[in-house]
Amino acid sequence: MLLFEKKVWKVVTGEHPRPKSIEEHEAEFKENREAMLTDVGRRKIQKEIDEWDERNKEALRVISFTVSDQLQGPIGYGKKAKGAWDELA
Repeated sequence: MLLFEKKVWKVVTGEHPRPKSIEEHEAEFKENREAMLTDVGRRKIQKEIDEWDERNKEALRVISFTVSDQLQGPIGYGKKAKGAWDELA
């Protein structure tokens, strides 16, 4: 319920994966022989990544604060909420 309330459930389930990095986008442009990203495009991508990272951190906080002490170890090493959730499953 808290994951829904905090609007991070889709991050946890993987429905909203982490956006591609600027480097990944630029590699695709090169591969498709398209123009490179503009500064505006880079800032937009970075904003999306930063927002996703914040949602992921929030999801990890909710998960870690709501599980028993014995389950803290397996989820404490994860960097992504989906990985922590999958470990609990």
